[in-house]
Amino acid sequence: CGSIRSVLLADRDRYDFPVRTLMCLGCGLIYLANPLTPAEYMHFYGNNSYRRLTRDFGCHEPNLQAIQEGQAAYARRVIDSLNGRYDTHRSGSLLDIGGSAGVVAAAVGARFGCSVTVLDPSREDIAAANSIGVEGIVGSLETYRPEKNFDIVLLCRSIEHLFDLKSSLLKVRKLLKPNGLFYCDIVEFLESCRRDGAVETTTKIDHCYWLCQETAPVIFASLGFQIISADVATCSDTIGYVLRPC
Repeated sequence: CGSIRSVLLADRDRYDFPVRTLMCLGCGLIYLANPLTPAEYMHFYGNNSYRRLTRDFGCHEPNLQAIQEGQAAYARRVIDSLNGRYDTHRSGSLLDIGGSAGVVAAAVGARFGCSVTVLDPSREDIAAANSIGVEGIVGSLETYRPEKNFDIVLLCRSIEHLFDLKSSLLKVRKLLKPNGLFYCDIVEFLESCRRDGAVETTTKIDHCYWLCQETAPVIFASLGFQIISADVATCSDTIGYVLRPC
């Protein structure tokens, strides 16, 4: 909303980086006060520093094969959410923002007869997407300049990673055709805090923003989206929204 009134929720994140997490007292948006720059985030994701960080923190190796297996299961959830809401009798186009190895985009595109484009900062992931026949582009939403609009846009497990939430969602709206569909999920901040036990154990340097079920509908509406459906059964701290421009 542009308000400068805020409350400090945490002065460090789960990795012990000195990043401050604030909540806007105008609209309730939760955000990092001192995130990395867009170029630094591109480097952070593009050279796999992000995966090494999560590996060291979680004591597991998030390798590409494991990511692809997880994406296959996740794709079924997205398809179920879009079923009956998209006209499969027309050939369409699909853009997956932050689509990693392209498994979700390929599955959703095949189900609804769409040509598929994946946008992701990781060269390794885009190479994997290309290997399964998906058009992959190394980059970010902020720098992406397509020459066409899309029937379906996916933003899966990525909205928290956007550098500028308002301008990014306004750009998604412009990327959509008038009758297009936008699938976006959020990690519910308050539920994550209830699960993890403290704000500092939830916040992360790679999550520039956090939404919750109280703030997400208002923020989506303010940026020109109407909620068609919401899926609260994905997991305890995730909500998947199907939206359309309005």
